[in-house]
Amino acid sequence: MNPSKYLIIFLLLLSALPHPLSAICFAEDSSKEEEALFVAKKAFQDGFYDVSFGLLERFLKNYPNSAKIPEANLLAGQCYFHQNRFLDALAKFEQLLNEAQALSLKDAALYWIAEVHFKGNNFERAGQYYKFVLDGFPKSNYALSSYYSLGWCLFQEHKYQEALEYFKGVEEKFPKEPQAQDSSFKVAECLYNLKDYSGLKDKVKSYLKAYPKDKSPTFIFIQPRQIIIWIIFKALLKATLRLSNPAMMKK
Repeated sequence: MNPSKYLIIFLLLLSALPHPLSAICFAEDSSKEEEALFVAKKAFQDGFYDVSFGLLERFLKNYPNSAKIPEANLLAGQCYFHQNRFLDALAKFEQLLNEAQALSLKDAALYWIAEVHFKGNNFERAGQYYKFVLDGFPKSNYALSSYYSLGWCLFQEHKYQEALEYFKGVEEKFPKEPQAQDSSFKVAECLYNLKDYSGLKDKVKSYLKAYPKDKSPTFIFIQPRQIIIWIIFKALLKATLRLSNPAMMKK
């Protein structure tokens, strides 16, 4: 066989194999893409929302086919939110709901839509979206915040019985989270507004037992808040005892 034919066959076989140089270039592009999004996230975490948004815009322009586009759009919406550009944020989050490639972020989009409505004091609308998160994504990372915020929405609407259930849900499902203590306090407020003084008395006692004065090194920073809670609860307890004992009403 003509030696030139061997060379042609060799070149054809070589061209069918993955090109090392192409693989290297792809790896470099992928690395740059990851780095670009990482820097934008870091700026966001540090509170530099203008900088983060600028970096995200550049990312969306430079990598229009990236699988990270939904994540970048979610972060851009959050930048708008923290800049008080709520209509722009709402548009971004609603856009994500309609994108097939953003299905994994649907719970996040629903949650942030709720947050926008909450900021606008539209508690009914916000509550609907928090509930969408809880009903559709009970294992979501946003479940805790949705329980807590939905309780707040209902409380603001004076729907104390319904609010009570969601604050209890935080206590029961997320007992080790910081929101559990606040939720316990809100349960007491709901009972007070519902005029359930017997239930309030029990709740005050259980609260003071569950959350005694914090003796950890960080207590110095939250002590004023704890003192306020104690004063309020003592006042509520005193009022409860008076209402439950007519003889004390004269004192």
